[in-house]
This record gives sequence, C-alpha cells and structure tokens, in this order.
Amino acid sequence: MRRDPPSANLPWLVTSGQQDPQTVGRLLRSLLEWFGIESSNIGYVEAAARLPTYLAWPAGDLPAPGQKRQAVGVLLAARHFPAAAETYLLAVDRPPTGAASAGRWSRHSSVTLWPMACG
Repeated sequence: MRRDPPSANLPWLVTSGQQDPQTVGRLLRSLLEWFGIESSNIGYVEAAARLPTYLAWPAGDLPAPGQKRQAVGVLLAARHFPAAAETYLLAVDRPPTGAASAGRWSRHSSVTLWPMACG
C-alpha cells in the first residue's frame, strides 16, 4: 500500500494501491439514503476488487485502545487512457459529531481524493 502525502490543512490522509471491497461495502451500507439499491451496491463492491482505489483516513489522534482506524471515504477510478480517468464511485462517511457539515466534508475529501486518482 502506498501512502500519499497528506494535503495541507486537511483532517485526513489519502492512501492508494490497495483494493478494499469491505470498506466500500461498509460505507455504502452507512449511506442507504444515497446507495439503497442492493444490486447496485453489490456491483460497486465487486468493482472495488479490481479498480484503482483511493481511501481517505482520519489524520491526527489514533483510535481508542481496542478500536480499529477506519477509512472515512473512498474513490474508485476507472482509467480509460493514461491521461483520462472517470469517477466510478465516490462515497464519504458522515462527518463525526461536531465536524464540518456533510456537504463540506464531502467536497473537501473529493478535492483530496480526485487529484490522487488522476496523478
């Protein structure tokens, strides 16, 4: 797994180079109002096993003892040509209580994830 340098002033790190269908499934199940069609979700999880995957992880404090750090966002990129990529899926977990609004959280994570996919 390659760890990409974090973007300045953002509360997460982005990693690439490792497919993670389980994380995609977890994020989609947590966002049923947007991803509520089970057959589509199965397709996204299957695609996550083969498409380039970019995960956003919370930066800063480590989780409490006994808890596992979980990715808070995922971008699956479908690369058609060396200079062209398509967002196949972008899913961002709800912000933690007291964090930025969901829209702001999503915009900031997509701004961080997409350049990594096109790099």
